[in-house]
This record gives sequence, structure tokens and C-alpha cells, in this order.
Amino acid sequence: MTIQKERSGAGTPDLSNIHHKEPTPVISPTLAGGTHQHNHQVLTHHQLVGVSPKGKVEDPRRVLVSGVDTLEMTIGGFVSPSQYYVDNYKLFEELKLSYQKPDKYFTVQLGNRWFQLYPEGKGSYCFQFRCDEFGFIKVFHPSSFASGVNGKQQIHLKLYSEFIHSVSEEQLIKEIYSICSYFIQDPEQYSIQISRVDLHCDITNGSSFLTEEDVRHCVSRTRFRDKWFDHYGVEFTEDELNIIESYSNDPSYNRGSGKLMNNVPVDLMKKMSEVCLNQLSLGADRLIGGRNLQTIYFGNPKYSNLWGKIYDKTVQVKKEKQEQIQELWNKNGYNGIDTICRVEFSMKRNFLKELDERLYVNLIDFLNNKSKIWEYLTHKFLRMVVEKKENNIQLSEVSTFWIKIQNAFDKPMDTVIRQKQRLGKANQLFLQGLGCLKQSVSIGMIDNEDISHLRSFIQSIQKGLSLSYHNGEIFERRKLLGVA
Repeated sequence: MTIQKERSGAGTPDLSNIHHKEPTPVISPTLAGGTHQHNHQVLTHHQLVGVSPKGKVEDPRRVLVSGVDTLEMTIGGFVSPSQYYVDNYKLFEELKLSYQKPDKYFTVQLGNRWFQLYPEGKGSYCFQFRCDEFGFIKVFHPSSFASGVNGKQQIHLKLYSEFIHSVSEEQLIKEIYSICSYFIQDPEQYSIQISRVDLHCDITNGSSFLTEEDVRHCVSRTRFRDKWFDHYGVEFTEDELNIIESYSNDPSYNRGSGKLMNNVPVDLMKKMSEVCLNQLSLGADRLIGGRNLQTIYFGNPKYSNLWGKIYDKTVQVKKEKQEQIQELWNKNGYNGIDTICRVEFSMKRNFLKELDERLYVNLIDFLNNKSKIWEYLTHKFLRMVVEKKENNIQLSEVSTFWIKIQNAFDKPMDTVIRQKQRLGKANQLFLQGLGCLKQSVSIGMIDNEDISHLRSFIQSIQKGLSLSYHNGEIFERRKLLGVA
């Protein structure tokens, strides 16, 4: 599949002269040379590392899903507000002003979706809209459009993973332009600029996740690594991280003698103590927590424009009951037993700007060249080898596991969920509610034989649900959930 959009001055791309300036170093990456093509021939692992494939046994592991998982972007430039936006922005302002905590947010219909309107803006963005079935939209005030010309950022969008996996790439572009048409005129005339994008693949790995030995055999262009384990791990809230950062940035001569204990919550102090007790430092590696390895970071997500991570996706899917990704796995041959590793790379705009004269900042060009970008990420930025050769790491033989990763984007895969299923979440809520109802009946019964109370209770529930449907309450709830 190739998405087409007219663009001027494309030229012949060249990824051979890139100098990444961020804390995660990427020095002169070289991808497939020659003319830029959508259906380029990918170099094999053996061509790249010079290792003969003779005698190798076929690896039973298989890639189940590959594609885009996170997507943030902006669109704008010399744009004008749409007529819809001009007609309705004053209404949006009134709704923001009339909101009172703890009321539910007001909802606004954009096309066939309902979005919650946030009561506050953020930075230069005056209005914020969220739909859990689509994503998050931030928009400049119509009177401030001129200030967003240089950055081409009058609209900022963050699409949620579930929505990305519910449409094809052609549909994705159409949906983005469609939603933007409510705020700017003729959005199709302007390019969609990526702010952040993640590429990933999910691969089966038998009965277990990676071992520390596997991690030691990873060759990466970044020195920073984090390894997180399941048991005894410490998780900080965003507020706690802000406290830690503010304290670490505050010069010692400005702190008072009792500042730390007076301002830092006791729970945070306990967590920090636990980190000290369970943390080991091995060169550039930092190990935190308990027994089973679950996540490895290559690069610092907070400071880098490019970073990767490998983690146990099976644990996350079971914990969060992500039915959609399970459906994709099953469609592509998952046996329901194996542990699934997700290999994921996150790229920010500053990294993409250094590739092929900024070509891949444009979303359409990025989507048309995912395999080429993935080839660089898995051949140059990160590799897992059988054994590191001290005299020449570049000639170290890549593991059979990593060869599967490198080829993850070679063949098209079914990555679209045609119809979203919510039965798992609905059943979970039903069981929780049923437990509360049973408790209420148990308390309300006069004695063990008070069946009349149970019958009246059932009638009250039926009446209440029926009334909620007819008076529009259920519809309002569906609007807030973004599923109306």
C-alpha cells in the first residue's frame, strides 16, 4: 500500500550523511542507497554483517504484528480558520467558562464522534478536545493563528493506539484531514508534520521473556540503558517525579536544613529508600527491582530524540485487558501460549528532520517508507548478536531472534481491527457492579428468607436502567466515553 499526496521538491533522498546531536548518538547512519523508492529491496542480515547463513535452523518464533503504535503530529502554516470554527469558537469559550468542578466536561460533536471539551487550554493552544476512541486535539484560538505560521502548528493531534489499529493507513490520512477540516480551511493542501511516532513489532518468544544474557549481547549506539523487573519494582507518580526533579535542580545552599523532610511526602521517601536498596549500577546500565526482567530501554526517553525498548507485551495485555491487540495476534497465528516480546522505537521530529532532508517529517512519506526506517533502526541503531567480537563488533553475528525483528516489515500484515470489541471491559464492570448489588441486597434483607426485598430490588434496577435509557443519560455517558 502506498499513500499518495502531491508534494513539491521531493528530490532524491540521502540517508548517508546524518549527524544526530542528541544524548542518544546516531553517527552517519547508512540505509539502502540509490534512488528513493516505496518498494525498495531490503538488504538481508547476511549481506549487512557478512555472516553465512549456512547450517542455520529455522527459528520457530514469528512476528505477529508490526506497524505504527503512537502518533503525534501538527498541521498548519498559512492557514485560515474554517467557517465551522469561526461560528463556534465563542460557544467553546462559553462552555469553558461555565464549567465547574467536579462536573463532567461538556461534549462537542465533530463529525460522527463526541469529544470532551477541556475547561482549560495549554500553552498557545486555547481549546483541547479528547475522544477516547480517537485521540487528543489541541487548537490555537482563531485570533492567534498568525503566531503558528512558522511552526505550522495551529492544530496538534495525538492519536490513540486503538484508533490507529482500527483503520488502514489510507483511512488514517483521511480521518486526520477530516477532523482538521473543522478547524482550518482546506487542510488537504497542507502537510501533516510528525512530532513523535513509534514503530513496533510483536514477536513470540516461547515460554519466557529475554534473559539478562540476551541484553548483554545487544549492540546499541546509545550508552544509556534501563532494565526494569516485575517484583519489588518501584513506580513513581508524575507528582513524585516532579518533586524529585525540583529538589535535584535546587542548589544545596538554597535548601534549608529541614526542606527535604518537610516538603517530601513520607511515601515518596519510602520509595526512594527502596530504590537505593534495590538498585545496581553496571556501567551505563541501571537495574531496578526484583526477579523477572520485563522491560529494557535503549536511550533515555526524557532527553533523547530516538530511543528503543523491548518489553513483555503479554504481561501488559493481560493486566490491561487489551482485547484489540489480542485479536490482532490471533488473526496472525498466535497460539495463545507463548510470551510475546514487543520491540519498539520512538522517534521525535528532531531525529526525523535529519533523515533524507526532512522527508520523513511528513506523515505520508513516513508511512510509505516504514520498512526503510525500520531497516536502519534494527541494523544500525540496535542489534542483538550471538557473541560480541571485541575486535570488530560490526561483524558480530546477529541472533536468529533479531533476524526475525529485522525482517518484521518486509511482508504486509493484517494490522487492522475491523470492529472493536468491548465485551471484556463490559464484563469486568458488570462483575464489579454485580458484587456491589449483592452486598446491597444482603444488607437490606430483614432476614434470610426476605425474598420480597430481592424482588423489589430487581424491579428497581430494571426501572432505573430503563429510565436512564429513555431520559438520555446512557447516551450522555456514551458521549463522554467517545463511543456514541
